[in-house]
Order: sequence, then C-alpha cells, then structure tokens
Amino acid sequence: MSRQQPPDDIGIAIRRYRQQRGWSLSELARRSGVSKSYIHEIERCRSQPTIAIIDSLAAALGVCVSDLLPRGGNYIALPFSGVLTELAAERRYQDQRWGVQNHRPEIWLTILGEEVGEANRETLQAWSIAASGSDRRRWLMHLQQLRQELLQVAAVAVAAVESLDRNELGGTYGEIS
Repeated sequence: MSRQQPPDDIGIAIRRYRQQRGWSLSELARRSGVSKSYIHEIERCRSQPTIAIIDSLAAALGVCVSDLLPRGGNYIALPFSGVLTELAAERRYQDQRWGVQNHRPEIWLTILGEEVGEANRETLQAWSIAASGSDRRRWLMHLQQLRQELLQVAAVAVAAVESLDRNELGGTYGEIS
C-alpha cells in the first residue's frame, strides 16, 4: 500500500479510505465495531474520536493510525495539554503518598528503572495479546495500563529532576517532607 499524505482532518481521511474500498458506513461499522452514526459524525467533522476509536477504524480499514491523523500536530497538540495535566496530577499524588523525595542520583536511577520495568512488562503483555490475535479488549486494557505506567515513569523522572535541581541549589541529599 502506498503511503498517502493524511488530510487535515481525521474524518476526511476515514471517509476517503472507506470510499476507496467501496464500503458503506454500515460496512465500516460492522468491521470496526464503531456505530454507524458515530462514524458519520466523525466523517462530517462533528466529533473527534478517541485514540481507541481511531485504532479500531484504522484496523478495519487496513491502514496505520498515523494515516488517519493530520500532519502538523493539530490533533496531537490538543491532548498533549491533557497529558501534562495528568502528569502533574501523578506528581501531586506521589508527593502526597511519599512526601517530597530528595534521593541521591543512583537511587533515582533505581526507582526509575523499577518503573520502566513495570512499563516494559505491560508492553510485553500487550504485544503478546496482539501477536496471538486474541481478545482486542484485553489488548486495549493492557495499552491503558501501559499508558498509566508511562505516566508514572514520567512523574518519577520529573521528581528526580526536581530533586537534582533542589540539590544543585545548595540542598543536601536525604529524605525531606
């Protein structure tokens, strides 16, 4: 399949790929598990689908998710601020749970390594489910868990940087609250 430049809107791309295959809205709905009315709203640019819906539609159409996303980051930039909000919430949760941490760099690397290991485990489980062709819902569940683990990795990395910055400004290593 030749790679085409994605259009400026996801709905336009979905409609284009659907029509190239000669499929009706009903056929795409049947193949993707997404309701016909919701696909219609997406194609008319009246609704922005979640990444899970985009993934289902891309799989049904036999294209990559990236083929449906617009160039220039317009779609990605909108949820990015949401990710930063989630990251900030995870940092607040960590500080509430454990207090402000002020570890030596080698301890931060150990903690970060543990978090990356947990994310790696979720990646392998999701890959295993995808490779076996088994339950798509289980696969999406593991992707959501992977997403949460990656947020925790990022939050620990931010905490480590904050700790290093505090110590660079004359602080000392050791637990502080």
